[in-house]
Amino acid sequence: DFENQHGPQPKLGTDPSYCDFGVQKAGKILKQKFAIKNEGDADLIIRAVELSEGVTADLTAGTVIKPGSSYVMTAATAVRGQSGHSYSGSVNLITNDPVRPRRELRLNVTTK
Repeated sequence: DFENQHGPQPKLGTDPSYCDFGVQKAGKILKQKFAIKNEGDADLIIRAVELSEGVTADLTAGTVIKPGSSYVMTAATAVRGQSGHSYSGSVNLITNDPVRPRRELRLNVTTK
């Protein structure tokens, strides 16, 4: 087992990892909170936060999440495009989790 061989390790957990806002009016700003959790037994370090076009997030590189703790990140996107247009944005978290260092959080919305 990986953890027994390598001592304390951080473990990234997220809740949720996907958010579908459904059908919304163009121009509206939509926000979603994501719990970024450290389910391991060593500090979880956020090495990078990569945002797709049109997405913002309040989590920054260098953030340290202690074992058993969590950070509530707010991600936001604006509804745009023609009626029926579907948009999918993402926040990619790059961490020091040795088992799963990259986690993608997705936001989806369809324009009314």
